[in-house]
Order: sequence, then C-alpha cells, then structure tokens
Amino acid sequence: MGLNEKLRSLREKCGLTQEQVAKTLNIDRSSYTYYETGKTEPSISSLIKLSNLFKVSVEELLGSETPNAVLVRDGRSGRKPPSRPPQNQSHIYDLDKQEKQLLCYYRSMEEDKKKQAMAFLESLIQENGETPADK
Repeated sequence: MGLNEKLRSLREKCGLTQEQVAKTLNIDRSSYTYYETGKTEPSISSLIKLSNLFKVSVEELLGSETPNAVLVRDGRSGRKPPSRPPQNQSHIYDLDKQEKQLLCYYRSMEEDKKKQAMAFLESLIQENGETPADK
C-alpha cells in the first residue's frame, strides 16, 4: 500500500474529512487531496503532523518500517508494539465534527504548544466555575 492509500485509509478510519485533515496541516483541501491521489507527497513537517494525528510512526506512513526498526524503537526485545491503538483511543468515532477538529489540532501541535493549549482550556473552565465532569 502506497503513502496515498495509507493516508486515505487512516483518515477514513478516524472518521475525518479531507477538509479537517487539511486544516490540521494548514493547507488547502485540494493540496491534501493531491496527497491521497498520489499527485504530490507531503513535506517532512506535514508527515510528522500526519503521524501525530493518526498515531502512527512516520516510518509506518512511508512503508519503510522493518521488524528490527520496530523492536529498537519500541525498546522491547522480541515483541512488536500493538498495530492498533488501545481501546480507549478508538472513541474518536463517537466524537462530533468539532470534537474531531479539536483533536486534530491538538495532535498536530508540538509538546510545548499542547501544554499551553491545555492550560488555556483549564483556565476557561475555571473562569466559569465548571469542571470537565460538569459537561
């Protein structure tokens, strides 16, 4: 399976539209469509954002991951990491459009930006005297 087919498959499994993925990458939908049709390939920074979004390695996206590379990266000898996300991460299918977009944005951020976003969201919740359980 080529990169373009993997991107389409992963996007569909996550229940995302091309527009949502394109917004995460900060590109036009038509540019992302070219990735899925194989007309163009994503930049390295876009590949990293896509791997974060879909929770797969860049190597897995590119199809160059070998069992030895998996074992070295995983740090466990003799065992491959699970190919499917843990059950609790599969709930993305139950999210509405805005929740999916928020998740796309979050997953495409660098770690320091994720911390800033979380702090901002927590401050909004505290301003209203709410807790996440209240919603």
